[in-house]
Amino acid sequence: MDNCDFCDQATLEKQVIYKSDKILVFYPRSPVIREHLMVIPERHVEDFQGLREEEVLESTMIVKRIFKAFENQGASGFNLFTNVGKKAGQHVPHFHWHVFIRFDNEKVSPYKILSDPKLKESISPEEWKKRRDMISKFLKTDRGKY
Repeated sequence: MDNCDFCDQATLEKQVIYKSDKILVFYPRSPVIREHLMVIPERHVEDFQGLREEEVLESTMIVKRIFKAFENQGASGFNLFTNVGKKAGQHVPHFHWHVFIRFDNEKVSPYKILSDPKLKESISPEEWKKRRDMISKFLKTDRGKY
């Protein structure tokens, strides 16, 4: 799709940290919290209703893998959500799940940050790359069953 940020090859090369047959996992350039991932179908599809059954299943299995990998890193909770349609807050016309990995020692809830963007901590390009590479590594090495 020509005007879709998630279909843009430059975006894919920089932000994709995990890829399966049909699904990609992104580490966004401007994460709401440091452990904010996005799970999307590789095929351009705008909303949940457009997903094929195998895309729903595979994305769900990958979310389970993410949860397990982060639990092994000490995560104590997760938020999984999507915004479908502009009225619901969907900014990119490509279906995507947001995954917020939560830890007991977090300073500010991601929902407070979404309500008040001034609370968001900035992340340097170096820190972003370090986080992206670390998350990618442990998602790829946790190859056990979903």
